[in-house]
Amino acid sequence: MIATSDERATADGGTPTTTTTTTTTTTTTTTTTTTTTTTTTTTTTTTTTTNTTTTTNTTTTTTTTTTYNNYNNLNLHVHIWTDFFK
Repeated sequence: MIATSDERATADGGTPTTTTTTTTTTTTTTTTTTTTTTTTTTTTTTTTTTNTTTTTNTTTTTTTTTTYNNYNNLNLHVHIWTDFFK
C-alpha cells in the first residue's frame, strides 16, 4: 500500500495534517408588501370660457410703374436732326 503524507507524518512522529473546508451559503429573501389606500373625493367643476377675437388686417399695396421708351425718343431726335441737316 502506498503511504499518504499523513501516514508518513505519523510514522515519523509528527502530527497528521488536517484540512477543514467550510462552505457557508447565505440566502436572504426580502419580501416587501406595499399597501396604498387612495381616497378620492369627486368634485365636478364645469367652466365654460368663450373668447371671441376678431382681427381685421387690410393691406393695400399699389405699385405704379411708368416706363419711358427712351430708345424711341432718341430715334425721334436723331430723325429730326438728320432731316434738319439734309
